[in-house]
Amino acid sequence: MRTIKFRAWQKETKIMFYNIELGTGTNYNPAPPFADYLGNKSMIIMQFTGLLDKNGKPIFEGDWIRQTLRNVTIGFPERIEDVIQEGIVEWRGRPPSFQILVKTRTWEGKVLPQGYYSEFVNEYSQEYEILGNIYEHPTLLEGK
Repeated sequence: MRTIKFRAWQKETKIMFYNIELGTGTNYNPAPPFADYLGNKSMIIMQFTGLLDKNGKPIFEGDWIRQTLRNVTIGFPERIEDVIQEGIVEWRGRPPSFQILVKTRTWEGKVLPQGYYSEFVNEYSQEYEILGNIYEHPTLLEGK
C-alpha cells in the first residue's frame, strides 16, 4: 500500500501547494477542499509516486530526476556498467505506471531520441535524485 498524496502548482501566482488531499487548514488560514483544487483550471495537480529520492524527498509527477541503474548489461561485446538517466516523471496509461520521459541519456556516447520512455520500476538497484521540478525550475528543460 502506498501513501496517496498530491500537490498543486498555481499557474498565476507560481506557488506550489502541498498535501492538498487533506483539504484542511486552521481557523485563521483555511485550506480549500480537495475538490476545489481538482476543478480549478489555474491549478496543475500532481500525484506522489510512492517513491522517495536518495535524500528522502517524495517524488511527484513533474519532478525532474536523475536515475542510476546499477549493473546493467549493455553493448557488444556485453559488459556491466551503471547507466544514468535524467528526465521528467509522468503518469502513463499503458501500462499504467509512473515513468520517466527521458530527455537525455548517454550510453556509449549516444543520445536517445526525445520522447523515449523508461519504465519507472525497481527492476534494477536504482537510485533516484530530485533535481527540481518543471514548474519551479523551468530552466531544467532548456537544451534537453
